[in-house]
Amino acid sequence: MSITRRNIVGAPTLSALLAASGLQNPLFAQTFAKPAHLVVGWPAGGSTDAASRLLGIHLQSYASSVVVENRPGAGGRIGLEYIKGAEADGSIFLVSPASMFVIYPYVYKKLSYDPFADFTPVARVCKFPFAVSVGPAVPASVKTLADYIKWCGANPAQALYGIAAAGSGTHFGGVMLSRASGVPLTSVPYKGGAPAVQDMMGGQVPATVNVLGEVLPYLGTGKVRILATTGAARSRLTPDVPTVGETFPGYVAEEWFGAFVSRKTPADKVAKLAAAIQEALKLPAIVQGYEKLGFEVAGESGAAFETVIKADYERWGPVVKASGFTVEE
Repeated sequence: MSITRRNIVGAPTLSALLAASGLQNPLFAQTFAKPAHLVVGWPAGGSTDAASRLLGIHLQSYASSVVVENRPGAGGRIGLEYIKGAEADGSIFLVSPASMFVIYPYVYKKLSYDPFADFTPVARVCKFPFAVSVGPAVPASVKTLADYIKWCGANPAQALYGIAAAGSGTHFGGVMLSRASGVPLTSVPYKGGAPAVQDMMGGQVPATVNVLGEVLPYLGTGKVRILATTGAARSRLTPDVPTVGETFPGYVAEEWFGAFVSRKTPADKVAKLAAAIQEALKLPAIVQGYEKLGFEVAGESGAAFETVIKADYERWGPVVKASGFTVEE
């Protein structure tokens, strides 16, 4: 297994500057003199990795340095398995997409972890909708989501949408759209969202259901049209783009990234990490950086974050079960 490690923040000098300027919060200023490890179960360069690295840069007051440790594989499960047995002192934590906790338990008949028994939720880092987008393979006359659904109904062989991976949130966001519209839509899984977007722009696949931030950079090319976003409200990044729910009431499909530690981690350690993350998420550099990635900062911790996880777990269950999609490994 290839493991990439990168020391994001060399902290002794920076910590001294923060302390001298009065910017260092005494609640967690001296939590660790040793490096903290932020584990990402996905390759470097992806959206989870980008969000994690930006967060790590701004956790200088939590540890002497923050190392982002990529442990990719098995759709993010390698990272979870590592955290499950990692040192439980708060110095090793994971940033993960929601899917590993609220969708995978329904998709995989056997999981090597229990999303509720093996981990303690620390804080929800950010949240974001998906985007239903079309490329040049869809006629220019298709301008709205309703137009697209009508076109799919008339062209069933072309009713295809690219997704980041089978069993992902984008996969089941498309399943929900198919159920809501009553028109059969077929997912085309890729190894990540970026290849799906590239094929859509090249006309190899007509549409995608992708993380919004993955298609935003291409809006000016003329090869991508975002027909709808999947959140409960319109995204601040695309205020003129309607939600799917405006066409199909009740539809909501959102993703988030959250921080987790081993369930064995003492409560006081969890609280200090949560406080450090919450402080970091208030910084304009993170707020603006996440907006560029298509994310909105969140920050819920403790019971509030657990409530989000359980609600999403219950919301996705019927969708996954109705699709009949499972993976045997």
